[in-house]
Amino acid sequence: MASEVSVRAVSKRSRALFRNGIAQSDDVQRLGKIREPIPILEPDGTINSWFVPVQVRDKLAGFMQLTPDLVLKRYASFWRGEQDFANCPDARSWIDRSWIQERARTIAKPSEHLNEPALAYHKHPTRIAWRIIATDQGDKTSVIYVTGDSAFRDDDGDQQMTLGR
Repeated sequence: MASEVSVRAVSKRSRALFRNGIAQSDDVQRLGKIREPIPILEPDGTINSWFVPVQVRDKLAGFMQLTPDLVLKRYASFWRGEQDFANCPDARSWIDRSWIQERARTIAKPSEHLNEPALAYHKHPTRIAWRIIATDQGDKTSVIYVTGDSAFRDDDGDQQMTLGR
């Protein structure tokens, strides 16, 4: 079983990977900032991996995903070479829990109570998404997922609804 590690240990490992050029871009390396790691949870609440955002100004240039034992699973880049990073998603759409909660609210039923967002995945660990449990007045629960500017309900047969910015 993977050992439990602290956010501090994940941050330290991520900074070392970043200093060693994981972003493979001079612009991202020069302007990028490592944000606080966020655990990606399994359905049972255990940590599947860590999501470590790389932010440039108000944009998410990419992210690292590390195993619970701090092994790099992948570095994913949203940056496509544009100097102003305009085509990268807004960082808040991936790391600001209140913004993510607002996106979930746009497709929730008015009477539903929404739990706090938890970073998880949808069906496969490579499909990272914020998971929000919605509970109606009869205590029936469903799951809303938020990924960037998209939100969808698990009970909608995986049909996504893209939200405007």
